[in-house]
Order: sequence, then C-alpha cells, then structure tokens
Amino acid sequence: MITDKEPVPHNDNSRIGFVFFFFYVAIYCAFVFLNAFFPEKMATVTFAEVNLPVIYGFVLITSAVLLALIYSWILRNKGKKTGDGTP
Repeated sequence: MITDKEPVPHNDNSRIGFVFFFFYVAIYCAFVFLNAFFPEKMATVTFAEVNLPVIYGFVLITSAVLLALIYSWILRNKGKKTGDGTP
C-alpha cells in the first residue's frame, strides 16, 4: 500500500532507461549480425594491427559504461531540478 510518505517511482526514469537499453541492444545486435552473416568482415584488421571483433568489443564495453554514466547524470540533475533530492 502506497501512502503519501512513501516515494513513488518516476515513470520518466524507467523510460530513459529503456531508451538507453534499446540503444545498447541495437549496437549489440549489429555485432551479432556481422558475426552471423558477414564473418569475413570480422577478419578485417583495423588500426594498430587489431582485428574488428576486438575493437567492437571495446566499443560495446565503453558504450555500456558511458550510457550508465549519462543515465546517472540525467537522474541526478533531474533530482536537483525537482528539489526532492532523490535520484
């Protein structure tokens, strides 16, 4: 039972999270698509003699961390604007 004293979760927070999640899933699906249908492209050597899957893996990890940081920054600033102090 929700009373007036209990904080109510904001639907905007979950909407932002879903947008970031689907953005990351799109990047990951592109990686899987390349592996499944164009495996010869994965043998491509990019800069510094590193092949494409290694670079793509670093991009996936970096994008996950960046999306998490951006998400927390958005929620922190949103809490400051509303004045409630809750992230």
